[in-house]
Amino acid sequence: MTQFPAISTSPLMVKRQPFLENADCQRIHELARRILGEVGLEVRKEEHRRRLEAGGLVARGERVLFPDATVEAFVDEVVARNRKIEAEAAADVGEVTQEIRLWVSTYALYVHDLETGRLEPYTSERLVEMCKLVDSLAEEAVAGSVPGIPLDVRPEMQARRTSTRAGMPSAGRGAS
Repeated sequence: MTQFPAISTSPLMVKRQPFLENADCQRIHELARRILGEVGLEVRKEEHRRRLEAGGLVARGERVLFPDATVEAFVDEVVARNRKIEAEAAADVGEVTQEIRLWVSTYALYVHDLETGRLEPYTSERLVEMCKLVDSLAEEAVAGSVPGIPLDVRPEMQARRTSTRAGMPSAGRGAS
């Protein structure tokens, strides 16, 4: 996998630890391969089973099984495609060809605390902090409405806070 150096001075650059270790990925792959090869996929229409069988899969009753060779060929194809994309991205570093826009979700109940690495409940205080952060990132093409739902207020107030954008009630939400 291509490693990209973190050369940005942006405060948003966070180096994340790998979600899964290589051994975990291998174990998941082996289990998925076994399930595809032994249990397969239920395909109720005979016509579809015949087409899949003609493509190299194995029909057994209403189930279609995926031979190891088919699974491995598909995985190899996806890995090769991803490596090509990574290589192209590495060659284009510094060459901005398309603007990327981020949008902040309004449905978050928890926020990732970067200092502790834990998910923490949204509170009114955190909501104020996050609104200021989103506002300060407008020049970086980050946009959105209220970036979370505080859990330290009554439920009817939670709904009210998420139904407004820039102080204007959303249509159809019964604002008064």
